[in-house]
Amino acid sequence: MDTVELVSKAKPAVVTVICFNDKGEQTSQGSGFIVAPDGVVATAWHVLVGAARAQVRLSIGACFEVEGLAGRDEAADFALLKVQGSELPRIPLGDSDTVRQGDRVVTLGAPLGLEETASEGIVSAVREWPQRGRVLQLTAPISPGSNGGPVLNEQGEAVGIVSFLMWQGQNLNFAVPINQVKAGLHGRTATTRLADVPTNGAVAQVVRAQRFEVVDAEGRVRVLLSMGPDGQVPSLTLHDEKGDIRACLWTHPDGSTSLTLCDEKGATRASLSTHTDGSPILMLHDEKGATRASLGTHPDGRPILMLHDEKGEVRASLWTPPHGSPSLSLHDTKGDIRASLGTHPDGKTRLMLHDEKGEVIWMAP
Repeated sequence: MDTVELVSKAKPAVVTVICFNDKGEQTSQGSGFIVAPDGVVATAWHVLVGAARAQVRLSIGACFEVEGLAGRDEAADFALLKVQGSELPRIPLGDSDTVRQGDRVVTLGAPLGLEETASEGIVSAVREWPQRGRVLQLTAPISPGSNGGPVLNEQGEAVGIVSFLMWQGQNLNFAVPINQVKAGLHGRTATTRLADVPTNGAVAQVVRAQRFEVVDAEGRVRVLLSMGPDGQVPSLTLHDEKGDIRACLWTHPDGSTSLTLCDEKGATRASLSTHTDGSPILMLHDEKGATRASLGTHPDGRPILMLHDEKGEVRASLWTPPHGSPSLSLHDTKGDIRASLGTHPDGKTRLMLHDEKGEVIWMAP
């Protein structure tokens, strides 16, 4: 069966899954497909997490209210929804145990809300995934919103459900083998209302290779915990609704850590770092990322506050000398002290001017 015929036959049974909270506000959207003519829809479990109710919308525009869950497997990431209806179009289920590396596949769904989107690729690998079991790795492009859609073989049979992707690579997409879903379909239980499914208030969470993501109602990553290539150097990032990083906590290979806050353009505006000796330094940055103010400590633990020019050079500093009284210094473009205001051991505060070598050339009486 060619791709055009395959998509044409399958499309009537592909649905968009729309989830709502208990206030009637839309919380998430994904894809799904009808697997039984009496109204059983397969989708990805994580699409439904936290939903109080849901609807499925067919390609012809008809909407069905979800009566509840007819089955689910949270670890494998699939769910079976029950909707009202009879003699509905369905996609026949294939045998995922026969899927082989190199098989051509087609996916259907609503990536980013673009309904009736078809993507073509191959099965790039069949893998055993920790805590998930067998998964199908695909090259067919998918995006948030595709999750829950069918993976079709050349006969137009569903051999998988689109489940997750790895963002750090290209076309690293994964699906739940359909045989796991078939087992759930044959063992269907009484329908459970979505609002009665315990979630402990969880937000949709998907564990991906060396990544842990928290996504919002529209499938956008808002929190990302990822590991470096060695699996030992983690970073935690917070993202805005556009996907831009607004805060990042990460560990350098040398063991030191950094916390950065970013503006809407992604420029670092504040950062808190620790040196390998454990001493902290807090820095404020301009829109170009240049350091304009910093608060750090000397190796002996004494604090120092510095103001910087647009090149990052220190132009003013406030610090505490060994005798314990604070001192304010102004610096030239080379960083040398040219003026200072401090309290001497005799208790008197004096203003001093310095030459380019730092020597005092004038002192207020």
